[in-house]
Amino acid sequence: MAKKTEVTVKDVNDKVLAQFTSKTLTKLFNKLKQGTVVDLSIQENNFEDQFVGNYIVKGIPNEPSPPSHDCPTGQHWSDKQNKCVDDIVIPTCGPGEHYDTNLGKCVPDVPQPHDCPQGQHWDDALQKCVDDVIIPPGDVLFDSLTDSKLHDGQVRTVKTEGSIAPCGNGLECRASGSPEIKVNADGTFSLWDNDLGRFYGHTCNYNATMELEVAFWNSGNQTCSLKMRSRHNEGGAPENRFGGYGFAIKSDSWDAKREDYHNVHTSMGGGKLPSPIKVQQYFKVRFTVKDEGNGVRQIGEVDGQKVFDKVDNSPKPYMVDAASFAKQSYYWVRQNTTVLAELRIKRLRILKA
Repeated sequence: MAKKTEVTVKDVNDKVLAQFTSKTLTKLFNKLKQGTVVDLSIQENNFEDQFVGNYIVKGIPNEPSPPSHDCPTGQHWSDKQNKCVDDIVIPTCGPGEHYDTNLGKCVPDVPQPHDCPQGQHWDDALQKCVDDVIIPPGDVLFDSLTDSKLHDGQVRTVKTEGSIAPCGNGLECRASGSPEIKVNADGTFSLWDNDLGRFYGHTCNYNATMELEVAFWNSGNQTCSLKMRSRHNEGGAPENRFGGYGFAIKSDSWDAKREDYHNVHTSMGGGKLPSPIKVQQYFKVRFTVKDEGNGVRQIGEVDGQKVFDKVDNSPKPYMVDAASFAKQSYYWVRQNTTVLAELRIKRLRILKA
């Protein structure tokens, strides 16, 4: 009778990690004939059973060897089936896959944790970070991913994109300097200028939120300036050309203003950001402007953190004339810089608030 069965665990470099004796294996092997082939597998916790390999029982010392069985290459003798059977060959799987012995096929690896911006989580089906709050489709007034060609990766420079008719959802470059929109190969688009350049979005946006995922791409001395509920270019009397409510973000601070009409501003506040924004670091901005009682509430968020929340308790009547904004209103994105600089945009949405 065999005295003991020793089990040794080694790493891939043949270093012994653990050694122990197994009474269970000793008892089993004493019952089997010398030369019996057994399959060994290990199951760890609740994971699947993993095949380790074959073992030929050595039996009791000086015990006569059983008759040998010559099997073709790729097969071995099975005493249970009393015939040659195929060896188990684990196929090579592709990147991000492993072989599931229970299913008998390659399956995707368990996804590793993903770091998403605050306010988002990882979606395994889409393989990207998505918003925690799902916006109903009817509440999306404009989405640059679906309502424009600015993310098609066909490198080009444009001055207009889509329809710039009232509420036509198109974009156009106007105002100071020589602003240009450039479509980038990576599926983003950029605003380029060196003198208060901006693009206007012809999406009527009364009681709405602008959501922008953007980066200061080539300079730390840039400002991303946003304006909502604007009729800035409509001409005529001041009450017909409301500049709108604005929210501006620098690398380390924010500022908010109401523009009664061209270059006549009322400050709404300012302050430091919770953490500085680095060059080529995408950040998400949400700017909401909506009526509340007799006033207008403005909310500014950067990467999911609210930095600005204020009610304008003294709006002029034309600033809350919903009918005029339904006929024509627009938002704009501007960068305030005196050097040629780029704001790179992953996505822009206008949502009902």
